[in-house]
Amino acid sequence: MKKLFTLILALLLNTYAIFAETIKTDVLVIGNGASAVTAAIQSSRSKLKTVLLVKGDWLQSMQGKEMVTIAANNKLPSGFWGEFRKQVNHLYKGMPGHDTTNFAPLKFESFAAAGILKQIADTTKLLTIKLNAAFATVEKDGTGWKVTYSHNGRVDNIKAKTLIDATQGAEVVGAAGATLPPPVTYADNLYRTSIATADDLGAGA
Repeated sequence: MKKLFTLILALLLNTYAIFAETIKTDVLVIGNGASAVTAAIQSSRSKLKTVLLVKGDWLQSMQGKEMVTIAANNKLPSGFWGEFRKQVNHLYKGMPGHDTTNFAPLKFESFAAAGILKQIADTTKLLTIKLNAAFATVEKDGTGWKVTYSHNGRVDNIKAKTLIDATQGAEVVGAAGATLPPPVTYADNLYRTSIATADDLGAGA
């Protein structure tokens, strides 16, 4: 009886190994918010094969109709922020209560922003998006990383050269057994780039 149980278990494990998917990618981004999406888009636009792992549906926290107003960084119209702002202004152009001039605060409904980001992501080459895919384990794999995640009722694997933790609570960093360094305080010597823009870095940003 014990031998039969061992044989059945071995067959089940072999079956799992056959059907489990292993993806190899340059960059793996894990997160459920806009920061994860924009990081994945920028990575893939840099000609790196990128996978975005999303725990739930597409930007679940942004599917409401609440109005968002962003007043910071209006003097940085380039990069991804400039692209996003341009699409928001195009969507709301001519609508009452929406000033779409260059340096006016940007106002939009959260679900509209989620839709704009989805449209950009869907037309970005080298980007694969896995929705309803919750990561389970993270471990170092040579010079890269191996991540297991649950998706469609099974556990699959991703091997990535670079891993980006875009979760709100640094969940991936914790799962890897690491800790975040202390925050950096920027002064007047902030290095500026059009690759990415934070929400608000102060009056001098």
